[in-house]
Amino acid sequence: MAYLFSEENNTEIEEMEPVAVEELKSDNDRAVIVIESDVAGAEVYLNSVYQGKTKLNIKNLLPAQYILQIQKNGKESKKYFVAARKGYSLTYRILFWEEYNPEEK
Repeated sequence: MAYLFSEENNTEIEEMEPVAVEELKSDNDRAVIVIESDVAGAEVYLNSVYQGKTKLNIKNLLPAQYILQIQKNGKESKKYFVAARKGYSLTYRILFWEEYNPEEK
């Protein structure tokens, strides 16, 4: 995994790779990011702007790199750099549990 520098708080943030890539059917110059998590209803922020809760499709994005922050229960959070690619839907999966166990939620 690569790390990129965030000037926002002078820290390195991990660059996340998508778990799925799908070409969009329309001739659109925009992008879609899908956010999944092992914690249902985790809050999702892109570049510090609240987007909604998981599972979430963020549509009509300009192709770029974004800082994704996902927060569970208003406390524990994780940050990653994610990419939005022109004409593609990219799915990112964030795990709060080392080994996914739905009974531990």
